[in-house]
Amino acid sequence: AQVMTFGSSATAAVRWEIVSTDERGCCAVRFTAGDQSALGVVPLPGLHMASNAASAVAVGITCGIGIEQCVEALSNTQSASQRMQWVAGRNGIRILDDSYNANPISVAAALRTAAEMSAKKRYAVLGVMAEVLHSDVAHQEIATLCRQLGIELLALETDLYGTSALSLSDIANIFNGHDSNTVVLVKGSRVAATERAVQELTA
Repeated sequence: AQVMTFGSSATAAVRWEIVSTDERGCCAVRFTAGDQSALGVVPLPGLHMASNAASAVAVGITCGIGIEQCVEALSNTQSASQRMQWVAGRNGIRILDDSYNANPISVAAALRTAAEMSAKKRYAVLGVMAEVLHSDVAHQEIATLCRQLGIELLALETDLYGTSALSLSDIANIFNGHDSNTVVLVKGSRVAATERAVQELTA
């Protein structure tokens, strides 16, 4: 079988390199394959989306599509519901709705995206990560990452993160008086139904 690699290393067949990041966390990325390259914007927030886009470019090239056409097509990418979508909350609070699902890798990536945003205050409303090996360790590692990134963790209906479990009304009350200077990431596994928090903060 033909092997096509992609990544940020110099040895990858399709290499991606971040050129800049905008106020939404979306990246301008240069993609290179052999002696050809093209610059495009990945219209989904997060550095990890550049890697995802590179995989799509690699598939396109494998199918015989030119790299410029592949990269140009990235601009048509649309986010699925509840997956790294910016939502305007009450009083202009900026909500990064990634509530569809969660695992340690995706939560870490979403947290890093939120940490890059220009804001006075950053929060993460996190539900339980289900079906995770060594659950206690996994949740504690995410709590540690929140502290390292300067993001205040609000645990929705779980104490696995080592903080007090909060109800929807508790979380809603915390954001009384907040405005567009506040960024809130909302994320959790399906069983946590963290989209309820998004609904609460946009009502």
